[in-house]
Amino acid sequence: MFSARASPVTWFGPKRMREAPCLVEDLPGVDLVLISHNHYDHLDLATILAVHARWPRAMYCVGLGNAPWFIARGISPDQVREMDWWEEVVFPASQFLDRPTSGRRRAPRAEGAAEEIWVTCVPAQHTSGRSLLDQRKTLWCGWVVERLARAKVATLPASFPPATSPSSSFPTSRTSFRASSSIATSSDTLLDPFDDSHGVDYAAWARRAVEGGLPAARARAEETMATARWVRRGSVYHAGDTGCRPCAGSPLTSPVFSALGAEYGPFDLSFIPIWRGGTLGFISALGLRLCQENLPTSTHASPTDAVQIHLDVRSRNTVGIHFGTFQGSHLEALEALHELESACDEAGVRNLRDEKGGKRGRMGRVDIGETIVVPVRAQIIDV
Repeated sequence: MFSARASPVTWFGPKRMREAPCLVEDLPGVDLVLISHNHYDHLDLATILAVHARWPRAMYCVGLGNAPWFIARGISPDQVREMDWWEEVVFPASQFLDRPTSGRRRAPRAEGAAEEIWVTCVPAQHTSGRSLLDQRKTLWCGWVVERLARAKVATLPASFPPATSPSSSFPTSRTSFRASSSIATSSDTLLDPFDDSHGVDYAAWARRAVEGGLPAARARAEETMATARWVRRGSVYHAGDTGCRPCAGSPLTSPVFSALGAEYGPFDLSFIPIWRGGTLGFISALGLRLCQENLPTSTHASPTDAVQIHLDVRSRNTVGIHFGTFQGSHLEALEALHELESACDEAGVRNLRDEKGGKRGRMGRVDIGETIVVPVRAQIIDV
């Protein structure tokens, strides 16, 4: 959101500690808007109107019960997709990728590949409401966005030993809410079929298969095996606003995040909240000291909770969000970052700026104006 206050009025309510880093008009383009819930610090009227005025064909994906709000603001019902948890919508990639990109280089495409953008509404542990009369009347959620391409891909059979020890402990999976994958391979042993520079050595795979006891005839057949499958070329998870425990201090965590990791992980990039919301920051600014340990962790993740979510969803790279904007003080923003750093160290999660992620991935902050680059790993899935 780009407004100065997270409030129904412009003169009262949680106020930004710092100005928005840019204007809506400065954005390079908006094709799709994902709304996690309707709290004022996540759904801002002025921002939505500005986006719609600038990009009138943009699509909006929202949780159940939120579509009427957008339609009442002049957005066509055809541009608003109201979704329930675990519901998916598919967009042709050309709807997004064919738009001019202000001089930026477009991603390469495989010849003849049918590319799609899959958007999935996933559970979060939060609330909703814009007044006293509509509390929990609309759905809150997170989002999974995947870029899939239908292409011929050489697959490594389950009987083949990996060429090297996998650098990550995250296997390919589609196990609970979609059809199970019949490909038993690790995403780390799958080379991107859209990059010809890898020089795949199928003969070496065949030799290792024979040495491992696989009949030579079958090894030769497997050597040239290529089938048309869906290849996931990128995946992003946005947790929205969420907690992960039933109450502060509880050792129990929500099973939904492990389910997300099993179904859609591993993710190339995730955005996970690490601090309380704008209203609580406003209360803190009024003089009431809030201790993170005493806050309702069922609806807002602490830094320790955020690291646990990062691990449960099997994220390779996670950006901590939801801190430092609507805060009671500058020290409060620093408190979130210090706690996140300590939680990552304790859990064995590397810093986002580390060159390699390790088996537990990387997590950290991105400063205003900073750019980070994360690798995107190709992954075969059955859907």
